[in-house]
Amino acid sequence: MVVRTARRGANAGGQFYGCQNYPDCHGTLPLPASPLRFTPDVAFEHSLETGVAGGSARATYERRLELHRGRLRDRRPEILASGAVILVFGVIWAMSGQSLGPIPPVFGVYTALLAILWTIAQFVRPQHVRAWETGAVGEERTAEALRALPAGWIVLHDRRIPRSRANIDHVVIGPPGVFLIDSKSYAGQLTIDGGELRVNGRRVKWIDGLSWQRAIVDGLLADAGFSSRTVPVLCVHRADLPWLRRDVQGVAIRSGKDLVPWLLKQPVTFEAAAVAGVSRAIKQGLPPVSGR
Repeated sequence: MVVRTARRGANAGGQFYGCQNYPDCHGTLPLPASPLRFTPDVAFEHSLETGVAGGSARATYERRLELHRGRLRDRRPEILASGAVILVFGVIWAMSGQSLGPIPPVFGVYTALLAILWTIAQFVRPQHVRAWETGAVGEERTAEALRALPAGWIVLHDRRIPRSRANIDHVVIGPPGVFLIDSKSYAGQLTIDGGELRVNGRRVKWIDGLSWQRAIVDGLLADAGFSSRTVPVLCVHRADLPWLRRDVQGVAIRSGKDLVPWLLKQPVTFEAAAVAGVSRAIKQGLPPVSGR
């Protein structure tokens, strides 16, 4: 049985337990007024985890890293030759003691140093490559934290959004309902300015992405006959979070350390059958990008 909402009749808007395979089954049960007590059955002897956390991000990082290394292999002689020419020019200029027009010879030293720094920079992984590794590490840290969930919870990692190149980092289904978790790993100060998030003063669009993901998952669940709405969560690693306000536009903001304690404090809304039914619907609608 799963929690449903009456759409018409005397009890319109009220919730009740209904068959999961409606309309083939029309059985119903009243929803108890008191909070549910979740008791996992044999199907939930252990918490279940599917997918590979950070799998697609790490695959993208490795692909981009290999492309970067390939370009370096092709351009290595050109880079070294250019750096050497500029270095030698700077040294000769500085040692000659001669000015180049209005520019004094001391700038030859600066030229030589810049040549060395420029050459080294060509062999460093660029930011657009390193960002994918940082993202993968953030998802892996969130997955590690979620392994502390007790029996009765299902964790789905790295789920593909149909007809899109985007993915959802984590979907967690448990007694309190469905949670969409987006992992971020940023060093610095996270602040809330009105309805906007900022990291070190720079506006980030994390809320927009989560709102779009929530609409997709809510639509998927509605199509499968479930009335439950998802709860979006930002799990931010490394950043200093605000002391007081920890939500923006309905999105909860948690650190990796307090994510699981916060999840376990949420009120119970699902029985074990509902957790199983919702997780099956999400697995079918959001296949894993990587892993099983």
